[in-house]
Amino acid sequence: DVVASLRLVDSPAVINEAGGQSAAMRRFMMMVDQGAQAATMPKQRLEINPAHPIIVKLAAMRATDEPLASLVAQQLFDNALIGAGMLDDARPMLGRLNDLLERSLAAGAAPAAEPAAATA
Repeated sequence: DVVASLRLVDSPAVINEAGGQSAAMRRFMMMVDQGAQAATMPKQRLEINPAHPIIVKLAAMRATDEPLASLVAQQLFDNALIGAGMLDDARPMLGRLNDLLERSLAAGAAPAAEPAAATA
């Protein structure tokens, strides 16, 4: 589920687990029960802050660059999972993160305007 949050101020998004089990408790239970599968992750709710600049710009980006907007949305979700202590393996995220960094650096690689010469 994805819901707009009224309580978020500084964060663009957070993950809350339905059922109230914390990520620490889930990890503990998996250590105790070695046969537990990672697929037993409880249902999650993504709360987004509709006023956060990342969410606002992401909404606008969907119309101009859908593939990039999808990458950003996936990264935002993984960031929320990390913040909740629920991302068990970050390796699949690394390729996407590197792609986002490359795109960011390419966008900022435009030659800087030379300073105007001082006139006497």
